[in-house]
Amino acid sequence: ARKHRIVGNAALLRAFDRWAQRTRIRFASIRTYPTPASIRALTEDRFSYIEDDLYLSRALPANPKAIRVPVIARARLREGNVEDLPRLMRIVSKTEWFNRFHRDPHISRRAADGVYLRWLESGARKPDTHLTVLEVGGRAAGFVLWSTEKLRRAGAETLIGNQELVALNPRLRGKGLGQLLYAGALRAMAAAGVRIAWTGVAATNAAAINCQMRLGFECNYATAVF
Repeated sequence: ARKHRIVGNAALLRAFDRWAQRTRIRFASIRTYPTPASIRALTEDRFSYIEDDLYLSRALPANPKAIRVPVIARARLREGNVEDLPRLMRIVSKTEWFNRFHRDPHISRRAADGVYLRWLESGARKPDTHLTVLEVGGRAAGFVLWSTEKLRRAGAETLIGNQELVALNPRLRGKGLGQLLYAGALRAMAAAGVRIAWTGVAATNAAAINCQMRLGFECNYATAVF
């Protein structure tokens, strides 16, 4: 919410620039609702438009088995751990990502890869973050990194699940494994007590959006990334 207010005020953006220069920050990314005022303020402050992102959600049943997970020969799902990181990080490095960092003209492909490798490594070690790993022929072929948080509203508490990173070996696309991986992660979330699942997808990633919608996700809102 603070970011949304900042981008509507050019004076605050200038103050942010001064702070970033003093602290030697070399890269800044802002996500906002694409209003005329925010776009104008960011453009005047030399920000570059990167992409639009869609945010989708769906309710999860109390019974995890109510989530249908496809059966595909030689493929199985399991819970991941830190011992999987070397193999999963190799998958990340080979993946064609649909996201703001690889599209950003201000940072290199190598630097963008580094962002996601560090994200995976640090995320996998946090207590509220989980890995659902897809194996094909006994080898890790993809994963979903997801986290949980508690939402308190009107005296009630709901556990929310957020899909943070998703990767699948590029050689295995087009075989239904992506839907298997997504569905398996949703079932794992439901088993952990998650009642609402969220995911963010680049608006250009039609395959992922269609897959999520087949699994019952609905689009809630969109943001623009600069």
